Amino acid sequence: MKHLLFLCLIAVVEANSPAPLPRNAPDGLAWQQLAPGLALGEYTPAKKSGIGDSKITVIRIDPKRYTFRLMESARFKNQRRTAAQWCQQEKLIVCINAGMYEPDGRNVGYMRSHKFVNNAVFNADNCLLAFSPIDSLRPEIKLIDRGCAADWEQQAQCYQSVSQSIRMIDCHRRNTWAQQPKKWSSAVWGIDKDGQALMIFCRSPYTMHDYADILLQSPLNIQQAMYLEGGPEASLYVKSGRTERNLVGSYETDFNENDDSREAFALPNVIGIVRK
Repeated sequence: MKHLLFLCLIAVVEANSPAPLPRNAPDGLAWQQLAPGLALGEYTPAKKSGIGDSKITVIRIDPKRYTFRLMESARFKNQRRTAAQWCQQEKLIVCINAGMYEPDGRNVGYMRSHKFVNNAVFNADNCLLAFSPIDSLRPEIKLIDRGCAADWEQQAQCYQSVSQSIRMIDCHRRNTWAQQPKKWSSAVWGIDKDGQALMIFCRSPYTMHDYADILLQSPLNIQQAMYLEGGPEASLYVKSGRTERNLVGSYETDFNENDDSREAFALPNVIGIVRK
C-alpha cells in the first residue's frame, strides 16, 4: 500500500450542514435515504477498534437506478484528483478508491474500462469487480470470485469495466483474509444479498480478518466483499442534495500509526456513480 504521495490539502469536512441520520435502529444501523435507490448508512460494531470512533459508513446503491463509472487518471492526462475533485469535475454523485495502485498510477491487478486497458495482467488476487455488462441478461454489477468460478476470465469479458483486487468475503460468505497483526483504515466494496452495491469506509483501523468478520456479522446482509485500499489513501466522497461526506483514512501499521491525517490523497483511479 505504499504509493507515491500526492497529497492535497483538503480537510475532512461535512459541508452544507447535512441532515442528521435517523436514530439507530435496534440492530445499530441507521439509514438516510439520499435519493431513490441511494442511501447513506452508519454502523458502529460491537467490536471497537481502540482508535477513533469505530464508525463504519456505507453507501448503498441500487444498480438498476445508477450507472457505475471507472475513472482513471491515465485517460485524463495523468491528472490525479482527490475523491471530492473526481466527483466535482466528472459530475459523480459518489466515488471511492478503485483499488491499490503502483507509483505510476496503474492498478496493481487487472483493470480495464471499455477499450482502455489500465493493466492487462491478472495477478494472484481472487476478486474481480465487474460492471457495465455487454448484454441485459447479466447483473449490472458483479463480484467475480476466481475461487468459485472456473470461467472467471470469460465472465470478466462479458463486462465493459473490470477491476481486480483482494477477496475479503467469498461467494460462500466466508472470511478469506488470514489473521495478521497489522491494521489500517479501509475502503471496501461489497454486494448485499439483494444485489445492491455497497461502498464501505472505516477510518478506525482493524485487521482485515477482524473487519471481514465485522461485516459478516453486521446488519448489512453482505454477500461478498473486495478490498480496495487502506491507510490514509482510503477515501469515500458523496454529495447528494444537502448531504455531503468527505471521508479519508489515517492509521496504517508501519506507515502512518496515528489518527491525525486530515488530508485527502490525490488518487489515480476511482469508481463513481451517476444517475441513469
